[in-house]
Amino acid sequence: MYLNQCRRALQTICLRLALITVVIFQLNSCQQFSYYFQATEGQLALLWQRESIESMLQRPDLELALADKLRLVKSARRFAVEVLDLPVDQAYGTYVALPRRHVVWNVQAAGEFSVRSHEWCFPVAGCVAYKGYFEEDMARRSAAELSAAGLDVYVRGVDAYSTLGWFDDPVLSSFIHYADHSLVALLFHELAHRKLYVSGDTSFNESWATAVQIMATERWAAQGGAAIGTERAMRQLQATARVSQLIKDTLQALDAVYRLETLDERQKRDRKQQILDSLPPQYLAMEADFGHPMGYRNFFSQPLNNAALLSVGHYTAWVPALLLKYRQLDSDLQQFYSWSESISKLGKRERDSILKSLQQAASA
Repeated sequence: MYLNQCRRALQTICLRLALITVVIFQLNSCQQFSYYFQATEGQLALLWQRESIESMLQRPDLELALADKLRLVKSARRFAVEVLDLPVDQAYGTYVALPRRHVVWNVQAAGEFSVRSHEWCFPVAGCVAYKGYFEEDMARRSAAELSAAGLDVYVRGVDAYSTLGWFDDPVLSSFIHYADHSLVALLFHELAHRKLYVSGDTSFNESWATAVQIMATERWAAQGGAAIGTERAMRQLQATARVSQLIKDTLQALDAVYRLETLDERQKRDRKQQILDSLPPQYLAMEADFGHPMGYRNFFSQPLNNAALLSVGHYTAWVPALLLKYRQLDSDLQQFYSWSESISKLGKRERDSILKSLQQAASA
């Protein structure tokens, strides 16, 4: 207990020092200070509120449903270490009950006629295609400013995020009551970020974590992972693949319109809206053909724009390529990790070229 308290105190000191460093060397406006302050304050709150899962499970008054989920987390953590060789350490060994539905809200943006995400650059993480806020109001205000500047903007609540091993991330109330297969998949995804992260390449990072999540979930299911519905898990992976392809095709169609020099802005805007309006019925037809709920009705029922589509696209951009490489390596995780580490050291253009070739082979 004393060692845990010392560790948490040290983490707090390090985080405060990081904030001071950012204030001195990075900030040049009150707005930037406000953003980093809320981020630091939000992370500190999570660190201070953590409670050991082991101690929680010893409580006689602990809700049975919560206890079952926490035991599932323990099993998934052990599987991640013993079978997946993911760097778990003390991550997800604690729990935090949040006073809100989501842990953060991400703001994403893109040009009105662009399928390229607007990026924000930060210390450590590099340039990323989103900006996270612990307070929803701040996220909405930021989104309004970006929208007023003429950008397509999308705000979404996020239930989990990774600190990339800088801190021992806790299990949160925002995702603990997910269906068993979704909970396990999310843990594998976030732990994958601790294994490999390339500064400044959102699409690779999220696609890689998603690919590892798929590989890990398949192994978990195949080995009889506790309380997971194997058929349901595999069905959700298939659904995600189909939706990802729909969004990829749509972004390509939009990009083709935006590149047409023969169209003026009004004509591009009209064509863009026609493409976006066609998405919800396409999705409903796909779901009917699939024969099961696919989990994306809320997404397709809201107003869509470039930023919204890219928010999903980043998570799946290179997944087919990565899964193909995994199969080419005889589904050997260690070989896949080694190959991934090697391309992570390349420049983005060279890495994208390799992934694009694999993507074309996967499509064929």
